[in-house]
Amino acid sequence: MKQVITYWDFALLPVYLLIISKCMQYYRLKVLHLSKEMATYFTWAFRVKMLFAVIFVLLTQYFFGKGDTIMYYEEGVQLNKYITENPANLKYLFAPAEDYWNYKMSKGNYEHEGYIEHEANFMPMRIVAFFSFFTFRNFTITTLFFSILSFLGLWKLFEAFAPLYPNIKRNLALACLFIPSVVFWSSAILKDTLCIMCIGFLIHGIFYLMFKKFSAKEFGYLVLFGTLLLITKYYIALALLPAIFILWILKIRASITNMLIKQILIPLVLVLIVILVYAFTLQLESKMEEMTTDVISETIAEKRKNFEGVQDRGEGRSFFELGEVDLSLKGLLKISPKVINAVFFRPYFWESSSPIMFLSAFESTIFMLFFLYTLFRAGPVGFFIALFKDKVLLFCLVFCLAFGFIVGITTPNFGSLVRYKIPCIPFFCILLIGINAHALFKKAGN
Repeated sequence: MKQVITYWDFALLPVYLLIISKCMQYYRLKVLHLSKEMATYFTWAFRVKMLFAVIFVLLTQYFFGKGDTIMYYEEGVQLNKYITENPANLKYLFAPAEDYWNYKMSKGNYEHEGYIEHEANFMPMRIVAFFSFFTFRNFTITTLFFSILSFLGLWKLFEAFAPLYPNIKRNLALACLFIPSVVFWSSAILKDTLCIMCIGFLIHGIFYLMFKKFSAKEFGYLVLFGTLLLITKYYIALALLPAIFILWILKIRASITNMLIKQILIPLVLVLIVILVYAFTLQLESKMEEMTTDVISETIAEKRKNFEGVQDRGEGRSFFELGEVDLSLKGLLKISPKVINAVFFRPYFWESSSPIMFLSAFESTIFMLFFLYTLFRAGPVGFFIALFKDKVLLFCLVFCLAFGFIVGITTPNFGSLVRYKIPCIPFFCILLIGINAHALFKKAGN
């Protein structure tokens, strides 16, 4: 593989780590104004994030080899060079991906044809090109910058949930800031890193507007990061939509005291939401052809076939079988338990094909044990009672199920699934932590 780490990486790393640390310290002290407890979480989460970013760089060079990370980096650096050669090319940071591809072809460069033209793939390249003005086009330092983006998103996610559950703040910090797979896979030059950032700011904005008050800044976050998420991985936004609408419905219901109005208004609100969701989906379908039902079905079948092809070539030894997939609604519902199990509780130890996969299996086993412990502690009835009593936990459950199904049905390879599923893992852990807290409170009350 091409050497992306040079002596410059080792020379610049301590310098940039010092600069970044000072900037984050200023942000913590002068912008966030955190309590001592929250400041401790922030500091240690940042340190762990930087450590995992460096580890990812080393593994990319000496273990993973060439992949999406290297492609995004190389193409971003190439765009940066085009801008340096001609400042007018700065427009390609904002222009459609196809415009940049046409320019690149005019320069006789056809590398990564069929990939760069897609907006989702071009987004990380834009950001690499921008960061390269400050990182000397250095792979390690650019990775650190990407890692900071996802760290800020994870911190915003923690800030969204912490005020709602002040008595379990430490557990929430573990769920949002210190889950190894989430921290690791969001510390790279990848679309997943950008999505984690977007999700954190989106959830923070939604919770702030819903539970506190209107804020132009938070509304701006919703527009900015919602748009970025739609461009980068629109299916995450699709999975968030039903969860957000259910949370909104329950919030409205809780604020109504008149039972007659509550009985009349809630069905009307439900109808309105269905209409809005339908209209929004139609709008998305008109702009994103792949979001129509037929194309989604084709995409699922095609993606599974591609992963199976990788398996046949021996390149992906961690393929898992779901059996014959019937892409009708009934067929998808039938295999949903297998899909959800694969996302949250697999790979198992005996399905591990590499040291990285073994660590993933260890984490999945922890999740399974935690889930069983929660189910045993709360009881099946208490488990669902907690969900209906706590609308935020129900929000987490709906998002986990919707997102987990979308990712699981399209990604039958553990090597890819481990990375693709990270957006829902913090929510899954928060769900279990919250139900445990309800069970503990009920026991203390008795």
